[in-house]
Amino acid sequence: MQFTSFYFILVFLPVTLLLYHGIGSRNRSAARLLLLAASFLFCGLSDLWSLFILLAQILVGVFFSVHILRAGSRSARARHLLILAVTLQIAALAYFKYMGFLVGSIGILLNRDMVWQNLILPIGISYTTFTQIAFLADCYRGTIREAVSPVTYALYLAFFPRLVQGPITAGTDLLTELSGDSGGRVTAEGLADGLVLFVLGLSKKIFLADLFGRPVDFAFHSIPFLSTLDILIVILSYSFQIYFDFSGYSDMAIGIARMFGYTLPVNFNSPYRADSITDFWRRWHMSLTGFLREYIYFPLGGSRKGPARTCLNILIVYLLSGLWHGANWTFLLWGLLHGLLQVTERICGGILPRIPRVIRQITTFLWASILWLLFRSPSIGDFRMMLDQLLVDGNWTIRPEFGEMIRVPGVRTILSVLGIDHVDALSSLLSIGLYLAAALLLCLQPRNNESAPYRKTGRLLLAVTALAVLCFLNTNEVSAFLYTSF
Repeated sequence: MQFTSFYFILVFLPVTLLLYHGIGSRNRSAARLLLLAASFLFCGLSDLWSLFILLAQILVGVFFSVHILRAGSRSARARHLLILAVTLQIAALAYFKYMGFLVGSIGILLNRDMVWQNLILPIGISYTTFTQIAFLADCYRGTIREAVSPVTYALYLAFFPRLVQGPITAGTDLLTELSGDSGGRVTAEGLADGLVLFVLGLSKKIFLADLFGRPVDFAFHSIPFLSTLDILIVILSYSFQIYFDFSGYSDMAIGIARMFGYTLPVNFNSPYRADSITDFWRRWHMSLTGFLREYIYFPLGGSRKGPARTCLNILIVYLLSGLWHGANWTFLLWGLLHGLLQVTERICGGILPRIPRVIRQITTFLWASILWLLFRSPSIGDFRMMLDQLLVDGNWTIRPEFGEMIRVPGVRTILSVLGIDHVDALSSLLSIGLYLAAALLLCLQPRNNESAPYRKTGRLLLAVTALAVLCFLNTNEVSAFLYTSF
């Protein structure tokens, strides 16, 4: 079940909210049970197999957390239990997500035709696995000192606003809210803020992410016929598609959680304003970056063991980041290149501050965008073909299909009024240019939706209502969120 479906928006979410508020005003424990049941229902309606896997993960997490806490913080027995628990979690993730990639790669090395029938990837397993590893590691470290009730832990892992695409809830903030009285209170302010965030996120998905996704999908089915200009448009379009797709989902997830009185971590901080790749990763998918830093980079030694070891640790972390995103050599190379760029920035740390910040920002955006093309490519060969055409082709014509997919209403009329011959290529280029410029301005906005203060006025209510109606009129054509497959 998608956040964008009519069933979720018009039935599941409002009914769950009403029941939760009605029960929560009398019995908080019963309200949490209802929320847990709703989360299981959300998962089961999406995919029954995923619900069985989620239940198994919960049982494993409860079992190992109890025994790690009993063994004592940082004791040898606790360490052995943690290693076993993490091994089981990673093995399950690898079986569902990477077995086909591994078998195929072995077949290539042995020059044999080896095929593995990939299983259906359980919903949210990449996020729940990392969340569970963080929780068990905190039990071992002593950050979590007392056993959490099975119901609280199950809700922590299965909470439906963050189940499918995160944010990764490493740390204890959400856990504290779920187990205490500080969270879970439905308020008028929380409902209003959550509704605004939900509608804004939905509009990002429908009117921006899916719009830019059309030329991208078309291009990857027509690579040999693309010009230099076409590929430039595809690079920028995918940069904005993936940003608004994932940012929109995160807005919606945080908004839903606020409606129920809970707080999810912010995942974005204007990443396209970053002035280095290192800064980009402080701003992009912040919950994943935080997990990698806290539970992989620091345990490897961080920057405490000399420059060479620091660079190696960075490369390991971003190779794992690439692998986490998917089972393909393109993801591994994408992660490695991000790691190499950060190592280069560390080596050149004394030179970069002398370069004007706006130049560093433009360079960072271009690097990130080119690497997004690799991220999107089905194979490294496709990526190389597109780069060759970008750098060598020299053809600056535009595919007429792009103009049909991204068109500003009335652009031909405007050109006529200005006395400009409104040929299809010019009107298409102008339309696409206007959309790209508008998307860039939105990405460069000084404050993200999650942290913006919303004054509860009639004008805001009218604007949000109008935007919601426009979204509902277009939900039939909404595609699946990109990060669902990761």
